[in-house]
Amino acid sequence: MALRLASVETLRAPLQLAAATAQAVIPAETRDARLNERWQRIWRERRGSPGGLQQDAAAALAQPAWRALLAALDRRADALLLEESAPGTAEVWAALEPAPGVRACADVWFGELAGQGFGWFDWAAATPLSLAADQFIAAAHSLAGLPVWVESIGGRAHPRASGPAFQDTVRQRGPLACIEIYSPLYYSEGRLQPLAWLQKLRSQLTKSALPILCAPQLPRAEFAAAVTAAGGVWSGPFRAGAELPAAQMPASANPARVTLTLRRLSA
Repeated sequence: MALRLASVETLRAPLQLAAATAQAVIPAETRDARLNERWQRIWRERRGSPGGLQQDAAAALAQPAWRALLAALDRRADALLLEESAPGTAEVWAALEPAPGVRACADVWFGELAGQGFGWFDWAAATPLSLAADQFIAAAHSLAGLPVWVESIGGRAHPRASGPAFQDTVRQRGPLACIEIYSPLYYSEGRLQPLAWLQKLRSQLTKSALPILCAPQLPRAEFAAAVTAAGGVWSGPFRAGAELPAAQMPASANPARVTLTLRRLSA
């Protein structure tokens, strides 16, 4: 059965690239009074104000991103896909709640290069250690992956002083693999060689689970650019641990990115 995907009109074209694997549900504004009333009620409950103003709920339903989320919450779709730069996306993204039993949602990016897949978790420096650890564990558990801390040594980037405390906090919640990589070996003419880097990382892991990487010394944008420049695919963010599968994608996404996104949403 094809994945039913609640999305927005600006993603219709890239989704048509994978029409065989996804059924796009793109809700337009409707004059159906019952549907409007039900979705406005869901919106008010989601906002924590069941008695909120009707005009505020109506304004939300005028936004494609909110309609997509409400369609998914109304069980008209199995997953949610938003355009990353569209109006309302950030607000809808923040409105996603953790699934039952999950402490926190986490943003995760996925990459594939030469048949090697991995997830990427950003530990924001301003995030409290306890919350960041919950997010890292949620990302790994919801994806049946292994949390992996990557320490770059010998390079210009210095480790965070709170790194050991973060690792200890994560270990209190579950398994954590810690890998050291001598980073100067994986640069050529100032450019990261992602395939060699990933192969070194894989060689040090004893488990075959999908690695969910936390490498705060290596900027995500740099690694993503290196992966795509080497012929790989980079996709995300996904909202790991959320109440329903959710991801963001640009309207300019190429077929490889669309395919990876849909495969991860249906996993």
